[in-house]
Amino acid sequence: MDNDFGEAIGREQLRLVMQQVPTMQAASVVVALVLSYAVRDIVPRGNIFCFVLSISAVAVSRVILYRRFLNACTKSFVAKNWKNAYLLLALISGIVWGSSAFLILPHGDPWFLALFVLVMASLSASTTVSHSSIQWAPAAFMVPAMLLYAIRCILEGGDKVTILAFLIVLYLAVMLQYSLKHHGTIASSIALQFENLKLLAVSRQNEERLRVILDSTDNGVLAVDASGKTIFSNRRFLELWRIPQSLADTGDDNAMLGFVLEQLVDPDGFLRKVKQLYGTADLGSDTLLFKDGRLFERYSMPIMDFGSVIGRLWSFRDITDRKQAEEEKEKLRTQLQQALKMEAIGRLAGGVAHDFNNILTVIAGYCELLLQKVGKESPMVGELEQIKRAGDRAALMTQQLLAFSRKQIIEPKVMQLDRQVAEVLAMLARLIGEDITLQIITGKSLGSVKVDAGQFQQILMNLVVNARDAMPGGGKIVIETANVDLDEDYCALHPYVIPGRFVMLAVSDTGQGMSEEVKAHVFEPFFTTKERGSGTGLGLATTYGAVKQSGGSIEVYSEVGKGTTFKIYLPRVEEEGKPVKGARLVDLPGGAETVLLVEDEDAVRDLCSRILGDLGYQVMQARSGGEAVAAAVGRAVRIDLLLTDVVMPGMSGKELATQLVLHHPGMKVLFMSGYTDNAIVHHGVLDEGVSFIGKPYTPSALARKVREVLEKG
Repeated sequence: MDNDFGEAIGREQLRLVMQQVPTMQAASVVVALVLSYAVRDIVPRGNIFCFVLSISAVAVSRVILYRRFLNACTKSFVAKNWKNAYLLLALISGIVWGSSAFLILPHGDPWFLALFVLVMASLSASTTVSHSSIQWAPAAFMVPAMLLYAIRCILEGGDKVTILAFLIVLYLAVMLQYSLKHHGTIASSIALQFENLKLLAVSRQNEERLRVILDSTDNGVLAVDASGKTIFSNRRFLELWRIPQSLADTGDDNAMLGFVLEQLVDPDGFLRKVKQLYGTADLGSDTLLFKDGRLFERYSMPIMDFGSVIGRLWSFRDITDRKQAEEEKEKLRTQLQQALKMEAIGRLAGGVAHDFNNILTVIAGYCELLLQKVGKESPMVGELEQIKRAGDRAALMTQQLLAFSRKQIIEPKVMQLDRQVAEVLAMLARLIGEDITLQIITGKSLGSVKVDAGQFQQILMNLVVNARDAMPGGGKIVIETANVDLDEDYCALHPYVIPGRFVMLAVSDTGQGMSEEVKAHVFEPFFTTKERGSGTGLGLATTYGAVKQSGGSIEVYSEVGKGTTFKIYLPRVEEEGKPVKGARLVDLPGGAETVLLVEDEDAVRDLCSRILGDLGYQVMQARSGGEAVAAAVGRAVRIDLLLTDVVMPGMSGKELATQLVLHHPGMKVLFMSGYTDNAIVHHGVLDEGVSFIGKPYTPSALARKVREVLEKG
């Protein structure tokens, strides 16, 4: 037994003694008065007086000693030695009472002595019962009190008195044995009481620890008995079900159940599951859908006691965030698959466009050469022009493939939007179908903008296709251009826009319109309101990026059932874009410089060599980077221009140019390609200072570009 436990038992013993102290004090005084009155005529007055003084002294001393004992029990010394002090008090009392056998009892009267012995025996018996909580306390009183009476009897002599002395000793032995046994019972009772208190404290501590643990879990826990009455619920349970503390404090299970059911989409299903599991040893689990969109997992298990079901434990977990994360993960997985598919298609499209551009270069080049030779009066002009137009359409298709695969080189140029709209008008008409009316409204004195022509066409087609899909039953699309000035008031509401002069392109439809929620996500990649497989979700995202790349901004205005308008604002520039007119090859500028031509496609290389040769240039040919290095390095021939394809087997055009410039410092470089691997572009925009001509090209375009590069300072 530890020290704390022993001290607790000691405190309980002291409490029991203190309860008896007033009674014992009163009993001492009463017994003394009774004895004094009984012997007033028998013993001499001197003895009576002496006895009364003794009794009074004992009574007063006990009162004083008890009071001092009570006041001093909190002091360190008394607190540690209070039992010894109490035993001393009992011993003094016993000696005083025992001395009465010599002070007041008459000689020669055994019956009167027996009466005194009986009184003292009664007093010692009550002491035994009252003070047995402290071991040896009854003995401290009885031994001096009763033993002195036995001695008096022995000294008195006579058979009766001797027998009385023997009986006194026998009584003393019996009472001592009883007091010790009774003390053991009381001590055991006190120990058991404190053991129970200790167990109760441990139980409460464990219960509180369990509550703290259950309150710390993320699960809401509810325990009910066999009748369905709540016997325990943790704090998380109230939080999950949003049960007010005031309602929980009432203990009204029916009111709480009604509050819970009010939140569920399927309260009947909730109750069916509860009734199905009650009274069984089955485990259960399901999900609960709330009216506000939350989702809970519910688990249930029986509470067993010796094989019998005495209740049920319910556990609830909020899986709303986890479910959303899983849905988002699945969405991202689907998007990744879509992106990989688009990337694969893009690679295929880019590769096809690259090879097709080489073929178109040959077709368009030789077609233009034939047109130059036969003259306008030839009957073959019409057929050749049809071939040329077909080649132009095919070239536009390859540009669209490259734009789709994001392999198109963006080369912004100054132009007017109304001209660009007019160029793609026929294509737009084919895209939208016959049940949709297309209206074009062009602004007066429209300013110029600097954009990439192919990229702008892609932007316009994306917006028109989006408008078409919003009108499955037909409708009207309006394409409008105008000059606008955006002031500071407008820009204050649109912080990503800088005040200035802009050219606006607006595409409006009379379709279904969009909600505010859809508008908030309309430019996000892969976001689409179309059915699965009907859209990639990249059209408007690509449009947004292209507009931003051109230094512009895009706004969407829409209401459900009232159609949609997309407005694009592109910065105005002071330059004016001028269309390039066709010219006869003989009228194009030529020269006598030396050109190193590097092209891995034989037909393209032969055509290019013929065009440049006819213009007067000295042409050196190579089909790969290795051949070009061998032809140019270590020879005294001056090379004025390197005309090289970008993408070639082995060595790229960029790597070739880097090597040859070291040997021919004054050499100019002109790259040509219908496809790029970022060798001469950065983020899709042509690097500063790099000269480039895209495939397919015409002889006149090649002639002008070569002359332009050679004449650069």
